[in-house]
Amino acid sequence: MTRKPKTTSAQWLGIPVFPIPIFGGKLVLCTAAEEWDTAATAFGDVTGTDGCKGLAMRYYSEEHGRVYAIGVFDKAVDTLVHELAHATFFLLGDVGIPVSSGEDNESFTYVLGWLMREVFPVFQAAVK
Repeated sequence: MTRKPKTTSAQWLGIPVFPIPIFGGKLVLCTAAEEWDTAATAFGDVTGTDGCKGLAMRYYSEEHGRVYAIGVFDKAVDTLVHELAHATFFLLGDVGIPVSSGEDNESFTYVLGWLMREVFPVFQAAVK
């Protein structure tokens, strides 16, 4: 049986969202400034996107739990990976897993790889 690539995701506030297994939380992918504004406003944040290629923020609320929002506004894969790395650092810090210079950091690499695999097809479809 051939597995089709995942090209859609769940939606939260009309924005693609990816529940994060094992560690909990969810990642929200914004590819437009309007999506970022919607996500940020939900948490009372007024962080703008002017002049930004990308952004990463972490939010928390009783209703939504931990939310890692990334914005990729220049449609570039390198910006996507950059912002996913920030989200991964936030996530691991929140659950008490240290990331240290000169170490293997397997948790970091596994989470980043998983996020990239899940997010990339949706990102690619959104920026075409």
